[in-house]
Amino acid sequence: MDRKNFRIILAVIWLLGTIFVYAQVLDWGQGEVIHEGIVHLAIDRKIQDANGSDLLLKGNILRIDLRTPGLRFTATGRDPDWGKPMPDHVPKTGQQPLLIRTRRLATPAFLKECRKPMEQGGRGLDMVVAVNSCPWVPWEWPYRHRYAEPTGVNISDGVVVSENTRVKAHFVVWKNGEISLMDEIPPEKYPEIWLAASGFAIILRDGKPTPACADPARHPRTAYGLSADHQYLYILTVDGRQPKWSDGATYDNLNVIFLEAGANEAINLDGGGSTTLCYWDQNRKKTVVLSHATSQNGKCRPVAMSIGIYFVDAN
Repeated sequence: MDRKNFRIILAVIWLLGTIFVYAQVLDWGQGEVIHEGIVHLAIDRKIQDANGSDLLLKGNILRIDLRTPGLRFTATGRDPDWGKPMPDHVPKTGQQPLLIRTRRLATPAFLKECRKPMEQGGRGLDMVVAVNSCPWVPWEWPYRHRYAEPTGVNISDGVVVSENTRVKAHFVVWKNGEISLMDEIPPEKYPEIWLAASGFAIILRDGKPTPACADPARHPRTAYGLSADHQYLYILTVDGRQPKWSDGATYDNLNVIFLEAGANEAINLDGGGSTTLCYWDQNRKKTVVLSHATSQNGKCRPVAMSIGIYFVDAN
């Protein structure tokens, strides 16, 4: 058999394997209910790349029933020094000084801060889930800047946190409770938005991969999906860059999982070492981190913004 035919056979095997995976359906009945309306499933599988090599893919996916009474969204808000120059960033020649928008905070710390009573300096929210949300600047040596400017259009509790580089992927929660994945957010729509987070790419539309999926890169990922009827939101994080644990995911890998889960459209918001998904364990009264940090010390990276899901008394 010559090399050309061998490659064709490998490609066919890989394609058939992909079709088989897409035909699967995640069994949500086997999931862990972490709160009314929120179910968790662990993802643990071997996959093959285009060359037929075995790779590990581990992650976690939540299914959130958006019709659950009292369910609400929030995100990291403006820092008290919003709009001032960043004190720990030195602009390069010709670069405009970066302005403070948010204070970087690890996602589990964000969850704890939101749950802390208001009289203790917290927000007094019954927050159940928190996940990192968007890229930011500066991302340069030594990577320890205290403040950040989130990339794109980011809105928290109806307040614009940042508005800069135009990106083509936005997760939007409207004030009427509806959720959309949008390519653009016209400024005239800002008053109608409760929360917005900008990301890297819309990767699934009407159940079909978008052109962004031509990117073969494999990374840790943070991605959100929506069912066709918009009843369910899916939050998916995939660990990566850890060869003995998980090799990460391409956009196509994410879409396989989203289609299995029941999603019809999806967005890759963030990823890399920022990937963090956690929830509040009411029985143990503690935060549980589901994602597997890429840092050697196992600590979650402080990020520019996180999104939280909390509940209010629906009565």
